Amino acid sequence: MLSDEFVKEIRESVSLSNIINRKVKLEKKGKNFLGLCPFHNEKTPSFNVNDEDGYYHCFGCGAHGDSISFIRNFENKSFMEAIQTISDITGIKVPANNTENIEAFNERKTLGKIIDLTSKFYCENLLSTNGKEDLAYIKSRGLNDLTIKSFKIGYAPQNGLKEHLKYHGFNDEVMIKAGLLRFDKNNNLNEIFRNRLIFPIFDKKNYPIAFGARAMFASRAKYLNSPNSLLFQKSETLFGISHLNNDKFNSKTLLIVEGYMDVISIFQSKLAHALAPLGTAVSEKQLQTIWNLNSKPLICLDGDKAGEIAAWRLINKILPILSIGREMSFVWLPKNKDPDDMLRNSNNDEFLRLVNNPISLIDTIWEILKNKYDIDKPDTKAQLWAEAKKTVNLIKDSNLRQSYSDEVYKKIKNSRVINHNYSTKPSNFRPSIGKKSLLDSIFIILMYHPQLALDFSENIVRLDFNDNSKNKIVLMLIDMIIRYPNI
Repeated sequence: MLSDEFVKEIRESVSLSNIINRKVKLEKKGKNFLGLCPFHNEKTPSFNVNDEDGYYHCFGCGAHGDSISFIRNFENKSFMEAIQTISDITGIKVPANNTENIEAFNERKTLGKIIDLTSKFYCENLLSTNGKEDLAYIKSRGLNDLTIKSFKIGYAPQNGLKEHLKYHGFNDEVMIKAGLLRFDKNNNLNEIFRNRLIFPIFDKKNYPIAFGARAMFASRAKYLNSPNSLLFQKSETLFGISHLNNDKFNSKTLLIVEGYMDVISIFQSKLAHALAPLGTAVSEKQLQTIWNLNSKPLICLDGDKAGEIAAWRLINKILPILSIGREMSFVWLPKNKDPDDMLRNSNNDEFLRLVNNPISLIDTIWEILKNKYDIDKPDTKAQLWAEAKKTVNLIKDSNLRQSYSDEVYKKIKNSRVINHNYSTKPSNFRPSIGKKSLLDSIFIILMYHPQLALDFSENIVRLDFNDNSKNKIVLMLIDMIIRYPNI
């Protein structure tokens, strides 16, 4: 049996409008959201959702409840199934038993208190004499006082946190669990963040749960993140999610960027919403969270080779979990530029132009492969085609996979080299019935003598058999011959 405290925690872990909007189209009306009631037929919306109070109410049929009751009634699930549904969305683990439930809740509560107290300590230090240089640095990066306060940016001095927390009743064990202390090679217990600019990492409700830190001295580790804890899982958390204000219903684009400063600069510019993974590649859990917030997010990447490699790794994570209604497009920034650079140097218009003209997922796949293979050579061009088809086959949804495959075949057809030296004089004209017979003969010969597909691949790829099935079969045949030349 779950404790009341845990049920309350999981109920409040995600906004009610976020839960309901997955099933009912909602529109913002003042502080509330309004939509057609899912529990009775109506033409005029009377279904109200209030995030602040955490309740929905229909003035037509009287349906009333919270996120748990909505899932139970709409999806016909049990109480525990509804709890698990919210758990899957938020990442909060459902305890196996009540003892574990109470212990975990109490530990999370303690860790929350110590992280909040630590965040205030860092903020106070940024505004003190100790943090003078760090404050000057962060302002030189273009951040105003309101933004600094909103993100609770702070400064970790060389020491002092441990004594401050002990004064407030916290022991070493709790500080270690919170990711604030660790043992060095000499078995001395030291503060993890020292002489660093601090960026608190918040949960969806804007409570600090961990820290990111930038070194203000020469260091092999320029950036550090808190270790994983009961409060914080690096692969599940997205920096900036606290500042979306549960507002996924406006017209602003959601950008996925690389760093804290990118998120903060975009927030300050008010041009878009932004999220960032925490120094690691985007995980499947983070992708699902992103899609739950916005079905058409954009990935911002540096337009250099490193950005291309990062994009390809991400594509291979996206495709297996891609589903109908969920998209992912790419924004390629100028080389050696990130969003913070562009916005800080007053390139807002150029940045907005790039954001408003993203490159689709399928076009990104094709362009990356074009950069990888020499399209002027028939063999490597065929390898491009083969890898493009292999890549989209990672999509598990059969309908979506077929749609992407069709796009690949269109691109293959459009990429066929036209021989401009081929004679187009009337004397070379063949009656269509004769041409069809010739193409049919070529097709049959290739089926019985597939090696010819490789010997004459550059000429074969120019042919149009006037039959999509035959065109696809011939291209597949070339792929097979390249991979298995002794077939």
